[in-house]
Amino acid sequence: MKKLILPAMFLLAACAAFSQNADALAHTRQFGFDAAGFLARFFDFSGGGGFGETPYYLSYRKLGEKKNTRLGLGANLGVEGDGDGGANSSNTINFRAGSERFNDFGKRWRAFYGWDFKFSFSFLSTGGSGNSTTQVALGAAPLFGLQFRLNERLSLSSEIAYNFFLTFRDNSGRSRFGASTSFSPPIAVYVNYDF
Repeated sequence: MKKLILPAMFLLAACAAFSQNADALAHTRQFGFDAAGFLARFFDFSGGGGFGETPYYLSYRKLGEKKNTRLGLGANLGVEGDGDGGANSSNTINFRAGSERFNDFGKRWRAFYGWDFKFSFSFLSTGGSGNSTTQVALGAAPLFGLQFRLNERLSLSSEIAYNFFLTFRDNSGRSRFGASTSFSPPIAVYVNYDF
């Protein structure tokens, strides 16, 4: 029953969105969630892990005429027993803030591009050995994405980014600074709602 509550709420929101008079509304904000990551939690599409973890499960945009301000938030929190009476813990919190410009082509398609500034905090501890690792990362990423509008309020979007990070890592008292880059493929499919 609990698994049906969220899809039922989404269905009600979709019905309400279809029934609104689009001409009378001025939408200035957009909220989205990663539907691919949500579905991967319940279904195994590839037999071995599927989509992988996306760092931002929730997104928010303040909509403008040709430019949007964007925020993203995500967290992966986990604790599991190690079999010896201890517990292993792996926790990550991710945040992004940025700006994007967009171009509409056709009635339903939009291409967007811009920059995000990113922050990530990770903590990993192994119960039996007592080792722990803490990492803080600050970075930036250029991005490009596509958005498909289902109606005046609902849309689907996905994006790619190339991340540049400066990192500080403390591994059981040994500290290191570093830098890294990574490519973020378009594995997240966001369901967006304008309000």
